[in-house]
Amino acid sequence: MTVCPTPIACTWVKSSSFPTERAGVLIAACWAILLLGGCGKSNETAAPTAGGANQNGESRVSSRPEQASFEFRPANVDLGLVPPEQPTSVEFEIVNTGAEPLRFVEVKGSCGCLGIAYDHRELEAGGSLKLSTSLRLVEAKGAKLMTVWAIANDTRHTRKEMTIEYRIAPRMSFNPPKIAFGRRSLGQSTLKEVKVVYYLPSGEELKPITTSVENLPITVEEVGEPATSPFGEYRKVSRTMIVHLDASKEVASFNTQIRFETSLRTDSTLPISGEVHPGWYLDQRKIYLGDVFVGEKRSRKISFCHTLGDDLKIEELGSSAPELSARALDKVGVGTIPIEITLEGRTVGTFTGTIEIRINRSTEPLCVEVFSEVKEKK
Repeated sequence: MTVCPTPIACTWVKSSSFPTERAGVLIAACWAILLLGGCGKSNETAAPTAGGANQNGESRVSSRPEQASFEFRPANVDLGLVPPEQPTSVEFEIVNTGAEPLRFVEVKGSCGCLGIAYDHRELEAGGSLKLSTSLRLVEAKGAKLMTVWAIANDTRHTRKEMTIEYRIAPRMSFNPPKIAFGRRSLGQSTLKEVKVVYYLPSGEELKPITTSVENLPITVEEVGEPATSPFGEYRKVSRTMIVHLDASKEVASFNTQIRFETSLRTDSTLPISGEVHPGWYLDQRKIYLGDVFVGEKRSRKISFCHTLGDDLKIEELGSSAPELSARALDKVGVGTIPIEITLEGRTVGTFTGTIEIRINRSTEPLCVEVFSEVKEKK
């Protein structure tokens, strides 16, 4: 208990030179000194008793535990071998194993590529909190280890962690990196060989590679046995594949990809291009003439090519619009006839037209699409 100090005597002497207002100020000051002296209750609170009350009989309620008790489940997640740059998610939970509710000040990952979403509600004793992480895997060699921390709002700011492990699967590679059949005549040999190299975990079963390519007469077959060799924690696999383009019938010019379907790789595609023609073809099927002003003309040359000698001739050049025209020029070398296509600007706007080329060896014309923007000259 705090004892009041001895009161301070304040004496007021009546005098005509001492105004009443100043006397009031002096009295107020005396009372302030008495109050600051500590009369009455002590400012200090007595320590609580075992029953949860202090010496003054007041109950004490804690707003947060002194030390939180919680755990991650699971404490470790191993994603194994994963494709590079593939979006991956991991789900886990935090369980409050203590006797009091708690909240989390922060839940964060050790890397900026690790995003964490969770409910910020209070977690009751014995309750669990589900968390979901989005993991952006970067392409890198070797094993990777990431950490998720959770910090509770107890008086000690208890921090616990869980780990996420993964290993990046090296990309599949091809030699050559792309296949170009070029322009082939009907019946010409159309086989190409490609070496495929990829990596598997040492203990993973070696399975056949499946391939697919859309709407083209192309097949892929493996020749020989796969070659394998140790490569760190992986197994290097080399396979020889034969890509076959069926040239028994015409195939329009294409530029696409063969997809190698595997469970562990991304970018498992091989660029492929080519064409199968009957003995003649155009080097361009579409041309863009750019801007053409009204009253002016713009021209572009294409080439009609063939492998049939002097027996093949251009019989007619037709146009879908009066302002679009074409004419055959003198031969350039063996099997090449230049064709000059001209557009005269007449109507402002986007122009789209077609040139038809008829030859003596086919009833179907070869077509060239022409595009341009016709504008007024300023």
